[in-house]
Amino acid sequence: MSDKTSEAKVHFRSNAKVHEVDLRIREANVRLCQLCLWRNRKGIGFHIAPSSSSLPVICMVESNSPASAGGLKICDAILAVNNKNISEANYQQATTIIKTALNTKGRVDLLVVEQKFYKELKKNDISMISSSAKILVTPHSMPADFFNFPKHQPRTCDIHVNQDNKTFGFEVVSGDDNIGIYIQEVAPDSAASNAGLRKSDRIIEINGTYIEQASNMNYQHYLWIAQASVYVDIGDDKSKLEATKLFEFVLYENPLHDNARLNLAILHFNPSHVHVLETCAIVGLQMNHPTEAFIDLNQVLHFQPSSAPLLANRSVIQQFLDDNRNQSC
Repeated sequence: MSDKTSEAKVHFRSNAKVHEVDLRIREANVRLCQLCLWRNRKGIGFHIAPSSSSLPVICMVESNSPASAGGLKICDAILAVNNKNISEANYQQATTIIKTALNTKGRVDLLVVEQKFYKELKKNDISMISSSAKILVTPHSMPADFFNFPKHQPRTCDIHVNQDNKTFGFEVVSGDDNIGIYIQEVAPDSAASNAGLRKSDRIIEINGTYIEQASNMNYQHYLWIAQASVYVDIGDDKSKLEATKLFEFVLYENPLHDNARLNLAILHFNPSHVHVLETCAIVGLQMNHPTEAFIDLNQVLHFQPSSAPLLANRSVIQQFLDDNRNQSC
């Protein structure tokens, strides 16, 4: 269905060297998703964010849909439809163009790129044309594993890793307005794939904790904690180090996270990057949690016992804690 005599070219030209341009485009994962409707399924299976004003962005890709099978992803920016540049189209214009194409021929070609990379490519004046894109084609009919897969039914995916294979094998992305967590990719033959996790699944619980309405940062904490706990269970030195890094990530974002603090204490980890604990102490003070800040500074001083600024800060916090204790008495 593609026009052999023309191709979509989006935006700009580039003064960068050819090999640098090619490298950036490859990193950006520019794709030409050739989608078609299936007889036994209604719709193509994706939604554009209604807030899209000047760049159509995918906010939802339905599991087991033609869009999912054709390589479309949440947070993809749509650059062109059937070789027509729509990168400046608003929500209504983009949906009308796509629906018209589907209603006319039952299929549509979408030139897409991840939104975060689009901004970088535009900033660096790099053109994107359909001939440079990776071509992904939706099967003409629904695959058997799609057809037989349970629909609208929650399921539990127990993902197991071990010393021989410590990779979970999935990527996640937040939903519209950063609410909800969806599976963006599942690596073939991975622990996640073997557990039945599928692209575009929405995660409802992690280890029994309900997270369906969690924000972007909150769900990331849950994932880090869950993954770190698995590494702790594996128990070898390398796994403990991986667990420590994940617990540190959580503390960096939330210095008061009890689970991360407790697990780090159990691991008896001596952080090689004490700036993490320094940052936790600063944030703890800003959030009016002097006790936690005092604990963090003491841990840093274990590695930098002669640091005058740290000693001074600890003295100030100690005085503050003593004053509060005296007032309560």
